[in-house]
Amino acid sequence: MQDEQKVKALMRELLEGHIDPKTDEVNTTALAEHACYELDAYGPAPKYKIPEDYFDWALEVDEEEISCDGCGNQGSSALFGHLPPGSGLNLCRDVCLAGRR
Repeated sequence: MQDEQKVKALMRELLEGHIDPKTDEVNTTALAEHACYELDAYGPAPKYKIPEDYFDWALEVDEEEISCDGCGNQGSSALFGHLPPGSGLNLCRDVCLAGRR
């Protein structure tokens, strides 16, 4: 069993690489799979199953990692909540805070 904090820390590092460019949502399944690969945490052969906790932790990281100080959006919606897909802007937080200046 992997340490939850270690796994979540890695997922936070990997998070931006798992944002779907078409939907601007975090692909938490891919995030869980990537973290499992990086930590070599697959179950024993022949199944090589990803521990279920990884999927739960990926969802938690998506929701906890980003929050917007301007509007209170959480998770993926804080990344792109006010921005049209493909806009090239990364954070709803930047837009909200820019509006306060």
